[in-house]
Amino acid sequence: MRHMHRPGEEKRSVVILRPEDWEEWLMTSNVEAARAMLRLYPSEDMVAEPK
Repeated sequence: MRHMHRPGEEKRSVVILRPEDWEEWLMTSNVEAARAMLRLYPSEDMVAEPK
């Protein structure tokens, strides 16, 4: 990630949006409601390998 972001910049992560929330997430104008629908991808399911 350091190749993509300078120190102090906002970091990004993989998130999951449940299929039953898709329509509301796309249509809502309430940013907090949209953020509340997002779930972090479980870290135990992530895999990292050296190049």
